[in-house]
Parts: sequence; structure tokens; C-alpha cells
Amino acid sequence: MLKSPKERIRLLIAGFSCKAIEKMYVEQNDFKIANLPLHIELVEFELPACKRPATSEMAIECA
Repeated sequence: MLKSPKERIRLLIAGFSCKAIEKMYVEQNDFKIANLPLHIELVEFELPACKRPATSEMAIECA
């Protein structure tokens, strides 16, 4: 199932997400996933302003 691009495009047009189509493809074609991919998400955050810490202990206290 889902071996031709046309079948996958029909599912995309019908509103299925790429992840859902990929999951169906893997499950219905009896693929075995031997290694789970890492999911890395970049997160932005702000560090509080700190007066020049002299030691690492002081730096931890400022955070």
C-alpha cells in the first residue's frame, strides 16, 4: 500500500499529515524500525542579567 506517489498525494489532498502517511506506510508494509530517530528541538530562552561573577558558585546563584 502507498507504493506510488499518486496514492500518497491523494492522502495529502484528503488532509492527512506527512507524519500520518509515513506511519501508515511503515505499518502497512511491515517495516521494522531498528533505530528510533532522535528528536531535537531548539529552544530559545533568556538568561537573567548578572553582575560579573568571580566564581562558578556565584554564577549559579545569579541564574
